[in-house]
Amino acid sequence: MLNRVRTCLPLLAFVFVLSVVSAAAAQSAPDASERERALQQDLDAALQRIEELSKQVEDLQAQLPAAGTPSGNSPPAAALGSAAGTPWKCSDDAVAEARRRYAATFDQKPIPPDAKSAEFVRAMRGLRAWATVQAVQMRMPIEWVVRCLSLGGEDQPPGLAELIVVDPASGRDVGFPFTVMLPLQGQRRINEAPEARFELHGMLQPTFLVVPERPEAGPFQERPFIGPYCELTFQITPQTFFRLPQPKPPAPAAGT
Repeated sequence: MLNRVRTCLPLLAFVFVLSVVSAAAAQSAPDASERERALQQDLDAALQRIEELSKQVEDLQAQLPAAGTPSGNSPPAAALGSAAGTPWKCSDDAVAEARRRYAATFDQKPIPPDAKSAEFVRAMRGLRAWATVQAVQMRMPIEWVVRCLSLGGEDQPPGLAELIVVDPASGRDVGFPFTVMLPLQGQRRINEAPEARFELHGMLQPTFLVVPERPEAGPFQERPFIGPYCELTFQITPQTFFRLPQPKPPAPAAGT
């Protein structure tokens, strides 16, 4: 069922793009108004169907971690997300993939800049439908080595931890910080060793935000800018969180 739903999504997206292109061509014909109304009805139906299928995919995927595999383990990564089923190395990878997908869809057909035009309104509806599909497809398991920047604090829930990914080879921070709500056991592990490195396994759920007032990145980026009128945020649901052993100091050089 899940595969059949996934197969329908690209077809419906193609119907949406074809409808928009056909509507533009129809404006020069004598019966442009009538044809545009018919095409708009087709577009509305296609967008509605995309939303329905996206909800079905989301519901089915939500059942996968609980159901597991016949052996009782979690489903393989390929069953839980796209991008070849491989976890991203850090938050920047998720942003890069979102930008790649946006560019592949909209670079050849930019959204019209006139926010008062009917074309802009239709483009925003199309962008929202696209964002819904991408959020489902980009749901991805992650396995990251992290360190804690803060835990709880003023006006914050006690278990809200701000983390950042650490490159295990170099020890350097990579990507941008993110927040995770940790259970009591995870909080205790941080309090016992605040400077330690931890391994976080969980599920990353992106959310694409359509912002009609943001056609370009601008100087301030509270959330990553994906493309004109689109931002990205994500939520990470932790599954396991454990402390890693301290790295051994390098052995002294011979003869010293």
